[in-house]
Amino acid sequence: MPATIFFADTHLNVSQPEKTVRVLRFLRSQPSDTTFYILGDFFDLWIGPKHIELNDYKEIFETLKALTSQGMNINLIPGNRDFTVGPEISTATNIKLLQDITEITIDNKKILLTHGDIFCTEDRSYQNYRRLSRTRIAKSVYRSLPSSIGRRLAENVRNYSEDVVPQKPPISRNIIDSVLKRYFKKSYDVIICGHIHKPTRREVLQGKTLFTVGSWEDRKGSYVEYQNGEFVLKEVV
Repeated sequence: MPATIFFADTHLNVSQPEKTVRVLRFLRSQPSDTTFYILGDFFDLWIGPKHIELNDYKEIFETLKALTSQGMNINLIPGNRDFTVGPEISTATNIKLLQDITEITIDNKKILLTHGDIFCTEDRSYQNYRRLSRTRIAKSVYRSLPSSIGRRLAENVRNYSEDVVPQKPPISRNIIDSVLKRYFKKSYDVIICGHIHKPTRREVLQGKTLFTVGSWEDRKGSYVEYQNGEFVLKEVV
């Protein structure tokens, strides 16, 4: 049976070309009948429709298109860094852009896929920002900006996040179990997400399992693989 692979938080950017090499090598190393679900923050920022035209990302887009042309099924859920990614990426690469919260079923297992920031409800300032920035009008305005302004704005948001997040109390960066339980009670068997940058597997309710995949910083990386009826949390080698 072909494998299904879930990963997140590669944060691809031009300042870390060696990470781009690792991520693309990982994608290329899998059989062409593999299905991938990228659970947000594939890119460290997204400036809007003009992002596809940036030479710095040309190899990434060419690789994605080549892999999908060979039959690989690649799906992308937006994260908090690349939430403005739109249909332009599907047009350029044939990968499928999914909703923030996506439900899939594999072998009668009901699985919820999302980036993971919706579960960090103790970070109230971020949740307020998230609600505002995800409105249709806010996304439309951002995506209509000239690429130079969009890039500057995205970089400012990223830099602000990198400065502020480490100063927040640990609980603000944690996934809150009471929120998870509300989703599990909707009959999901498995939830898989990223965002918190820590690879973990734990049973939240009896028979209900949460997987979080880690980030790809510091030459590390992790993913969840489903094959032959089993979910396994793995490290990139």
